[in-house]
Order: sequence, then C-alpha cells, then structure tokens
Amino acid sequence: MHFDSLVPRRREIGPDSAGGPPNSSERSMPRAFIPMLFVHIPKTAGTSFRNGVQRYLGPDRMVVDYGPKQSITSNLVRKWRYEDRQPAKLRHAFDVQGKKFLSGHIQLLDYVGYFDLYSVATFLRDPVQRVISEYHHFVRHYGFRESLEDFAQIPNFQNKQSKALGGIDIEQLGFVGIVEHYEDSLAILNQHFGWEVPSLVTNMGRKQLSENYKIPRQTRQLIEDHNHLDSILYRQASERIYRNDRTGETAAPEPASGACRLISKNLLRGWACCIASERPTLVRIYINGEQHAELYATQYRPEIQKKGIKRSGCAGFDLDLPELKSGDEVRCVDAHSGRNLSNSPLTVV
Repeated sequence: MHFDSLVPRRREIGPDSAGGPPNSSERSMPRAFIPMLFVHIPKTAGTSFRNGVQRYLGPDRMVVDYGPKQSITSNLVRKWRYEDRQPAKLRHAFDVQGKKFLSGHIQLLDYVGYFDLYSVATFLRDPVQRVISEYHHFVRHYGFRESLEDFAQIPNFQNKQSKALGGIDIEQLGFVGIVEHYEDSLAILNQHFGWEVPSLVTNMGRKQLSENYKIPRQTRQLIEDHNHLDSILYRQASERIYRNDRTGETAAPEPASGACRLISKNLLRGWACCIASERPTLVRIYINGEQHAELYATQYRPEIQKKGIKRSGCAGFDLDLPELKSGDEVRCVDAHSGRNLSNSPLTVV
C-alpha cells in the first residue's frame, strides 16, 4: 500500500520526545473531540494503542473492560456491566465523569447502541499472522504444548476479528486500521477523531509490526480455511484503505446512511441519519421524477438504536402517498448529500 499521499506528515511523538502531549488528565480537550469505543481484538496491536492513548489522555479519562475477573477492568464497568447490568447507566456515568475512551477484549454488540458507530475504532491484522501470534502468546504465557496446526483448529481461536465486530459493516465504523501499516493507520485515526495519540509499540512478539511469520504453505492454507470470515473482513478493510488512498480522503465512513421500502401502494417507510451527528436528516421523496415531499427523519426506530447506527434511535420516517399504480417509481434522497437511500428507487409492482 502507498500511504504517503493519504496522511499529512506528522511530528514524531515517543515516550522520550520533548514536546509530546502532556501525560495529564487535567489538560483541556479540543471542542470537537470525539469519544472512542475501541474494540481491542487480541494480537492486533491493541495494547500498544491503549498505551499511546494513556499517554495522550491520561488514565483518568480511560475506561477498560477485560472481563469481571481481571484487575485491570475499571470499577465503572464492573458495577454497571457485570454487577447491576445497566449499560445505559454505564454510558451516562462515562459522559458525566468526563471519560473519553472505552476499550477491552469486548464484542462490539455488547456496547453498540450506547456509542455511535462513528465513535468505534479497531485494528485488523492479516488473519494468518494474527493466529500465529496468538499461538505463540499461548505457548509463552499459558503453557500450550500442542502444535500450531492443532491450535488453528480450535473454534475459539478462529475468526476472532469478525466475531468481535459482530457482523456490523466496517464501512459504518469510524475507523478501521491495518496492523501491518500501524504508523500510517494511527495518523488516519488521529485525523478522524481529532486526537494526537503517539506511537508506542509495546507487548510485541516481533521486532516489527509488519514482519511476517514464515510457515509451510500447507499450514497457511489450514489457517486460512479456518478463518475465512476474517479473510473477507481483512480484505474489505484493505480495500477501504486503498480507496481512501486513491481519493485522498480520510478513512471516515460515508456521512449519511439510510434505507426505504413500500409498506403498501400508499405507505412509504424508511430511516436516514448522519452517522457523524445526532442532527436530523432531511429526506426528499420523488414520484416518477417529480418532488412530492420532504421531511425530517425523526421517528424512533429501536432497531436503529440497537445496531448502534444512531444512539437515540430517532431516525425513522413514514409518509402517506397518493394511490400509486404498477410501474410508478418512488425515489428517496438524502437532501444534504444527494444520495439515494438504500433500495431507492422503488418500483410499484
């Protein structure tokens, strides 16, 4: 990949560099500072990233969730997720206490609906390299004595990246980085969130993040066969990076999303929202090429809230239409971007 044209040249920030961000939670944050839900997939440089975030934010603005039995897990998470099990109160406390970062070996679906997808970040890694790295981790730290081939066939260690993201389209996420290009991915993340996280590469079993393990071809094929979903996901993330490299844009998702359908010949139903904002989206409806109506998508849709597309879930719309005839065309357009909503145009049958 060629990233040089993708991100602006940045100053180097390291643990010993003068002029780096102060290690204090008392410093002020930029007004447009976006909180982050970071899905830490094992062996994808998540520890390095979390350490960089701690240097930037300070520990007081961070919340971590590595399970109820881990001492590192924050008390706020321990109380509202594992003891009282009220995630809405967890998010409320997160905001009231001025927290800006929540991370852990979590499943995105555990927190989706309490953070906008625009606020979600993660790193992905070549699936074969990730499995090998996790295998060596288990050998070093847990006394695993079987072969790499045996490890790769254990279901719990297969498709971990796609499982962590729960099938949510990565195009909807605020940031998806590539471990093999960690430095440049980090610059893109900082640009998207308005942060200044330094690069602190730690807890690595290899000298370089981009250095690949060498294994026999048949072993590679075995791992690929057992991680087919992760391979698809990694390819999509790479294509997203390539696309933004060609256009010169950042890795942020499309600014708006939505869909529509005809409930009957005279009832239109849909949803639309700006992923980066809670402001309502104006939708224009055209019938056979002529504008028929425009309205704001503000009705509550629990499925939208549950999927984390919009925290409030208020992104739906209904519209009574004149009696339509077979062959009539209905088009729904996001007024700001001019894009058709998914399924639009609709043809009456």
